[in-house]
Amino acid sequence: MKRQLLLIVILVEVLYACIISTNILLIPFIIKNSTPIFHPYNISIKLVIGIILISIMIGVLIIIYFCDKFGRQKTLRSIIGILFVFTILSSIVSDWWPFLFFRFINWVLIGSIFVVTPILIAEICNSNIRGGLISFNQFLIILAFFFGIQFNYIFSNNFLEISNSLTWIETGLILALYITTYKIPESPRWLSIKGKKSEVINNLNKIRVKSSKTEAKLISNHLISTQSTENTQLLSNSNNKPLKILLTLISFYQLSGIGVIIYYTPLIFEISSIQNKSWSTQFIYIGLTVLLFTFLSMILVDILGRRIQLMIGSLGMMFFLAMLSKSFYLENFLELAGLGVIIYLLGFIASFSYSIGTVIWILISEIFPIRFRAKGQAFGSLCYLILIYINFFLIPFFLKTPKINEGGLLFAFSSLSMIGLFIYSIKKIPITERKNLEAIQINLNKSH
Repeated sequence: MKRQLLLIVILVEVLYACIISTNILLIPFIIKNSTPIFHPYNISIKLVIGIILISIMIGVLIIIYFCDKFGRQKTLRSIIGILFVFTILSSIVSDWWPFLFFRFINWVLIGSIFVVTPILIAEICNSNIRGGLISFNQFLIILAFFFGIQFNYIFSNNFLEISNSLTWIETGLILALYITTYKIPESPRWLSIKGKKSEVINNLNKIRVKSSKTEAKLISNHLISTQSTENTQLLSNSNNKPLKILLTLISFYQLSGIGVIIYYTPLIFEISSIQNKSWSTQFIYIGLTVLLFTFLSMILVDILGRRIQLMIGSLGMMFFLAMLSKSFYLENFLELAGLGVIIYLLGFIASFSYSIGTVIWILISEIFPIRFRAKGQAFGSLCYLILIYINFFLIPFFLKTPKINEGGLLFAFSSLSMIGLFIYSIKKIPITERKNLEAIQINLNKSH
């Protein structure tokens, strides 16, 4: 991949993360100004986040048609253009209701970009850096949330002063992103589906230093060979293998106990010997752990491979969950000078972030056939967003108050589940690193 194009892709990812961060910074402003309007209803941050999640889900669903019909790059550029318009409108309106409407439309569009970006990266990047770039996109999104939430905490008393500036800063970022996307070529694989042979070769030449007629022929031959066997629906026999991998990984994602860990985190900090047990301290410990090990995963994913990272992560999660289970079951929280439960918690989060928390996004972008990649990416993203909703809203609703004796059993169950992830990784996860997308499909079809 040409260095100039690589830098442009990285710039797109950075700008997108900055836009997410500015939208997060505006959440407290929305809550603060919504309270008088919806009085006597209690407008909490959970309600606003719930609405934002639904907005992102809508964006994920509506983008599939446009991505397949008009192309990855054109769709991405169009979404960014619409996002620019709605951000401008939210900056100039004086009435609260239009402002609220425009901000939530922004989250719908951010959800659409969330789907299109990894598809485009997967289809234009060399196989030796594909995983790292998709992981980098995930890393930046996490970084955006981390800094957005942390700055909200720091500047909690100055939202009114900074809100107007934020919308104009966001407008500038979106404009920069829109201009940058003009430098990204359309996906050669999408062009091949549409029969635009000359454009396929031209775009492959833009992506790589040398001419890519051989790869253009490989893409075309692969599409011809699979055209008769592929159904038009995502949920068909031709997509049986990638769907099984996706749904199994999503299941292990939840069985890992990440939702329960999030739920039990305040209690774990409370029973530890850490002096400062405030919310901001908890968030910094966890946020920095997630960032560090997502970054480590990004560096190693194209070297060690997806399967190896899942195996390492599953063993780490199994061990740290078992140690948490032991501490809770025996009600022994004095290990390692009272820091044992915190170390086990952060060890689990590190293992999770290093493995399934990152690798799942890479595999979703790689394992679906070209004609179904947009649908597969959207389906995977939707499943992920539903899990976030379950973890943050439904688990606390049903469990009510975290109990020490229940924690021992829940962590033990999750620890045993990670044995299943380890075995599944060895037997079923395909080797996709350093392979082009067509070779991945051929290998998956052979293993049916």
